Amino acid sequence: MWEQLQAQAVVALPAAGCNTDASATKVGLLQARMAIHTSLEEMLFLPVVDSSMLTVDVAVTSPVEGIVRIVLSEDQARAIAIAGYACEPEALTDSMMRDMAAELVNTVAGNLMSSVLPPDLVFSLGLPEVLLADRIAQLPQATTYFMRVGRELLQVVVSDALIPA
Repeated sequence: MWEQLQAQAVVALPAAGCNTDASATKVGLLQARMAIHTSLEEMLFLPVVDSSMLTVDVAVTSPVEGIVRIVLSEDQARAIAIAGYACEPEALTDSMMRDMAAELVNTVAGNLMSSVLPPDLVFSLGLPEVLLADRIAQLPQATTYFMRVGRELLQVVVSDALIPA
């Protein structure tokens, strides 16, 4: 199933301020990946395999603007979907994994905004975007929260504009 998602993977755009010439970007990304591989393999004496992560973003559109992002491994996405749908692993489909990941980010964003805004203030969320990527552009001015869910480390990235000072 993860292979099906990888076949639909979206290539992340270069971060703002980076060289956007397509050939230079492709060469630069390839060189960066090879440098990382070489460093890890030579330092750890272990094989290194490229991997992808499922990223799930939802925009908060009012009364403040920002993004809530959750980054999931294949195992996390699968476990969350199996738990959410209370289904057997064999019954799980890639659309179920995507839908449950979208529901998770919506729930996290909704609970976050409800906890930081006055009770009488209404907030709006956009539609979640679920992507599979081998690299992720960092959100500007954001904080990453790390939490262990079962045995896996979960990353939740929140735009700083959404959190009161």
